Amino acid sequence: MMPRLGIVVPSRNAAATIGSTLGALREIPGVEADVIVVDGHSEDGTADLASAMGARVVARAPAGIYDAINAGLEAVEGEWLTYINADDILYVDGLAARLVGAANHDVTYGPVDFVDAAGCHLHRWHSARPAHLLCLYRAGMSPLLQQGTVFRREVFRRLRGFDTRWQLVADADFWFRAAEQGFRFQRTTAASVAAFRMHPLQAGRLRADESRREHATMIASHRACGAWPGMAAAWAWRAGNWRSYLRRLSRIGGGDLRNALGSYATGAP
Repeated sequence: MMPRLGIVVPSRNAAATIGSTLGALREIPGVEADVIVVDGHSEDGTADLASAMGARVVARAPAGIYDAINAGLEAVEGEWLTYINADDILYVDGLAARLVGAANHDVTYGPVDFVDAAGCHLHRWHSARPAHLLCLYRAGMSPLLQQGTVFRREVFRRLRGFDTRWQLVADADFWFRAAEQGFRFQRTTAASVAAFRMHPLQAGRLRADESRREHATMIASHRACGAWPGMAAAWAWRAGNWRSYLRRLSRIGGGDLRNALGSYATGAP
């Protein structure tokens, strides 16, 4: 029996990129997939383009990306769930094997490729080990990349979806809560599971300072604080990403070290 996966694509004025996102989802070998685009009243033809590509489109008044994601995950069918932003790519080769291999787990995640606006590879980033996730979250970090992460419907149900109080960091809060509640995480490292597209107009860049403030408030709401286990796990996590740091340093020519060695999401667009 094939795994059943529900995929939500939240969108708003994403006509320039959603074609690549949906094109990658047209055929998923070995997976019975249900794909929904939740469109926030786009004004650039995003919804029409998605419909023309055969996607099921649900219109929803703009109320933040996580409101759209929650609505889509409620409506989509499948034992497994995920979402992928309308400018990112979910890699489907090997996805069926990942889901079968996660039979005894609740969440499966893996490395993510960072690409530029044209889709050219920039670097590859590994999320932290499952055993280190909770202590890293408690230390104020975000050790898991959302792109390509797949979770059981039971996780979504028990956590009551993404907390829409957080406009920019509800995904980090979702995984923090999942780790706190003891859900079983599985990490794969053999191949990248998705691509995260870096471009000047993404919210993470335009609202970077706001995102950092909101992240700090979110961590405080969990009554979390820095601790030595988290610091030690952070060194191990970053050491495992040495290739990514070298790629980023080579791109900037040793100029802006803070930009190259800071957050995994920084770098030239």
